[in-house]
Amino acid sequence: MIGAALGAVFGAAAEIINSAIPGNAAVAQPQAYALVGMAATLASVCSVPLTSVLLLFELTKDSRILLPIMVIFSPELV
Repeated sequence: MIGAALGAVFGAAAEIINSAIPGNAAVAQPQAYALVGMAATLASVCSVPLTSVLLLFELTKDSRILLPIMVIFSPELV
């Protein structure tokens, strides 16, 4: 719940910033940020990154969400 809430807040902030700048297109819908935040929190708390990627894919059935969630678990970013 915490990860989804933080992701939704980040998505809403990104939506407001993108609408304030003329000609700037949104990268993703705010709901996608909530889903990625939920999966990232699940992976970090339970130490199951692959399971959270597969769970998110099962929930959405959308392959476009896989890249953002895999970038979160990249060892170079940690």
